[in-house]
Order: sequence, then C-alpha cells, then structure tokens
Amino acid sequence: MNIKEFLKPGSFKIAVFLLVAIPGFYFAAEETCAVGFSFKMCYRANGFPLPFIVTGDTASGASDYLDTLPLGNYFSRAGNFLLNPFTMLINFFLIYLIACLADLLFKRIKSANKK
Repeated sequence: MNIKEFLKPGSFKIAVFLLVAIPGFYFAAEETCAVGFSFKMCYRANGFPLPFIVTGDTASGASDYLDTLPLGNYFSRAGNFLLNPFTMLINFFLIYLIACLADLLFKRIKSANKK
C-alpha cells in the first residue's frame, strides 16, 4: 500500500474521523482555576490532543500560562475567546491519521479473515 492510497478519503475514514473529531473537539476540555496574591483566573481550553479554543479569563494570568503550551504563542483573540488555528489544523491532521490507521487495520483484518 502506498501513501497515496493510505491517505485517500473514503466513507469509512470520514465516519471514523467524525466519530473521533466531534467528541474530541467539543468534549475534550481542560478547566483550570487559579488564585494568587496578584492574580485570579479561570479558563476552559477545548481540543484534542492540543487545545485550540480557550474561553474564560483570557486577559489575565491565563495568557501567561497559555504561552507555555505547545504552539501557545499563536493564540489570537477572536471575540470572547482565543483561537489557535495552527493547533486546530494539527488536530485535524492527527485525527485523520487515526482514521487512516483504523481503515488500514480493518482492511488487514478483513483480508486475513478471507484466507
């Protein structure tokens, strides 16, 4: 199997992608609250495996913490939340690779059962 065939979209890959992406993007969240002498913050970061949408007290101490995340310095303000398009694209790519691997696994199992 070559790489072109491995990455070619199919109905099974799209179904697996949607089954992983929708819960991964919406339900996978990290909620953090912290209080100190000079700051207080609460925020919620959504995304799997990398957070790409952050809501909450993003103007206070949360922005300092977000800079420590992978690709955290690419967050940009969009209304009431922070959005990181680079991590969103990485998440899409990683979840699609998971779908491609699942498709490859099921094809191998199917061909082994025919023998």
